[in-house]
Amino acid sequence: MAEGSRGTVALFKSSDENALNDDRYLTLLEENNFTVNLVPTLSFEYQTENLRERLQQPYKYSGIILTSPRSAESVNQAMADLLCAWKEMRHYCVGVKTGETAVNLLGLKNLVGQTCGNAENLSSLIVKDFQKGCIPLPLLFPCSSLKLDTLPRTLAEHNVPIDIVNSYVTVPHPHLRDFVMQLSQKKPDYLVFFSPSGVTFSLPYLKEFGLIASVKNISLGNTTAHALEEAKIGVSRICNKPTPEALIIALNSLQIK
Repeated sequence: MAEGSRGTVALFKSSDENALNDDRYLTLLEENNFTVNLVPTLSFEYQTENLRERLQQPYKYSGIILTSPRSAESVNQAMADLLCAWKEMRHYCVGVKTGETAVNLLGLKNLVGQTCGNAENLSSLIVKDFQKGCIPLPLLFPCSSLKLDTLPRTLAEHNVPIDIVNSYVTVPHPHLRDFVMQLSQKKPDYLVFFSPSGVTFSLPYLKEFGLIASVKNISLGNTTAHALEEAKIGVSRICNKPTPEALIIALNSLQIK
């Protein structure tokens, strides 16, 4: 541990997290006397042909479901200038960052669900709107090939029509092993995981270089915590929101000296 530091925190984040978001984590952690290492964990390959075809037919849909910034980015990759008809619709998204990405990249203003926190809560909101008659046509759902089935399953159980389009593939960062090897030269005190995919791709290298033992693991959200638990990895804290502020609260609750 560096002199004056409360510990070294390794952030296992996707490689497309924007610089501003990274800066917020770095700034707040450093202001709270933590040493920070960013580990680019995931990369994304966009597959937009099928999505572009759907986006050219807004009259067939009631809106779009966006469950991550990447889903919004995939829409932008498929159609840089989204048709005006889409911008008049009501759309659903998980998380403030996803909402911000949808506004900045796509020009979508009528967004709901940013504060839902997870797909389960968002699906409940969509079901309520459907039951009120607010969703007469299917919702377009661009997503990763590794999507969890929580939202599609819940919506199907309540007969909410959705059109699922695999619009991007989640893959390990090409230099992930090298980043973890570098991390092993000065072992961190805390490993922070941002997604289940990040857990899946990182764990083999973390085990290879002996970085799991005697370290505290923090997850952003219950889904990521479940992925760690499934891998028989202990979870020290779960952040209730995917924000730098929530991470600081989790770290402080561990009573770091």
